[in-house]
Amino acid sequence: MQRAFLYLAVALCSFTSAIAEELPELPLTFIENHCLECHDSDTEKGEINLDFFEVDWKNKDQIYLFERVLRAVESGDMPPKKKARPEAKDHQAFLAWIDQTLLEKTRIGGTLARRLNQAEYKATIESIFGISGFNLPAGFPADREYHGFDNVGEGLVLSPPLLEAYGETARLVADQLFPPEKPAPDLDSYEAGPKDLSISYSSGKVEGDAFRLGMKCNTLMRSSTWPTRIEAPASGTYKIRVNVSTFQPKKGAPPMKLLVLARDVESSDGISKKSLRLLKELEVSSESPEQFEFEAILYEGQTPVLNWANAALDSDREDKEELRAFFENKDKQQPGYLAAWHKMTSGQAQGFRGGVGWDRVKKILEGEPL
Repeated sequence: MQRAFLYLAVALCSFTSAIAEELPELPLTFIENHCLECHDSDTEKGEINLDFFEVDWKNKDQIYLFERVLRAVESGDMPPKKKARPEAKDHQAFLAWIDQTLLEKTRIGGTLARRLNQAEYKATIESIFGISGFNLPAGFPADREYHGFDNVGEGLVLSPPLLEAYGETARLVADQLFPPEKPAPDLDSYEAGPKDLSISYSSGKVEGDAFRLGMKCNTLMRSSTWPTRIEAPASGTYKIRVNVSTFQPKKGAPPMKLLVLARDVESSDGISKKSLRLLKELEVSSESPEQFEFEAILYEGQTPVLNWANAALDSDREDKEELRAFFENKDKQQPGYLAAWHKMTSGQAQGFRGGVGWDRVKKILEGEPL
């Protein structure tokens, strides 16, 4: 293609194309020498046509075309390796022109910039600062869903409450990385007896001077107990003493495993024990009260939780085979236990649940109404 023809076309069309800009000598020469063999109006290899000498920088298609050219030339894919390669200085000069021109001519727009949603923000904090299991402060504003998603820019707005929550989060992170100096708390001790422990309708019961706990499952209130009036006043290392024993252990059975966990007092009683931090695992094999003492870290507002990891009764099991075997054995010793248990699970009552269920079975045996 002759340059004279190109300039003639400019003269003929200039009065109808006021918003178009003529390509400078540098990119025009580079395109003619290294691109038009495959990307002129006749060939259009890859549906790319560079056979022009003016650009309308307000046309998104033409801007996108030059973005593709920039990527192809910058990566070395164009010109093809079988073709003559441009000199290094020409190559760099052409890339610099495209990059600078796109920077100046591309209008602001496209995908809306968005902030991180809660999950991304939390994961970023954990990754950058190496804080495992970091929790955002209570009341952190929830992400607004947009078309069913919580990671779309249009829905992730910035609000004064969110900016305030960012500030509070930064303070919490800083306090974990650089704990502020606090005066040493006064030494004090707290004691909880059987009647001071939390009792749910299925986890256990007070029997004399002991708290009996025999159910296992993941739901905290159905398997565990904790002091109702003991709460760590400050984060620190605490000395914990536990008096515990087994109840009617089977001969040759492995030791009972008592898990001592930490929970936030303000957390729901229905959370899973799997979400709690393990403080200590104790092996208990004595029928007489045995005292265990250990040190563990409790954070402010936490209390210790007791849970039998290998209790005989499992409320998460649907078949209740172990429970049936227990009542069959009791029935051999005193007929009526198995029938009472069947009545408990036949829909006439709420089913067998820990100490409450045991009391109901005994009432049935004694002929009392439930």
